[in-house]
Amino acid sequence: MAWVKAQPPLMVSLSPGMPYLGVKAKEMTEGLEVEATVPEGAAAEAGIKPGDLLWRVDGRRVVERDALVRLVAAHAVGDKVKVEYRRDGRYESLEATLKALPAK
Repeated sequence: MAWVKAQPPLMVSLSPGMPYLGVKAKEMTEGLEVEATVPEGAAAEAGIKPGDLLWRVDGRRVVERDALVRLVAAHAVGDKVKVEYRRDGRYESLEATLKALPAK
């Protein structure tokens, strides 16, 4: 059974143009559960779906949203990152091409 952690606001600041994956996720003990993807965002285009549990990105374990943002921000727009996730009890992986965070 996965337990949901409290969801504090992101401690990492986001700015237009920085690379992003395009997911809204909640922190779980095993990783980040995708609640939604940004239409036409990197995650959606790569095949990430709501309900997927992201547990490793670019070879690093992710269990906190801030850690995911920092990990992705260390890349450049257009970089490809390997995303490992669990869907329906099966572990899978895919490659996502990072996009630029749009201005609001």
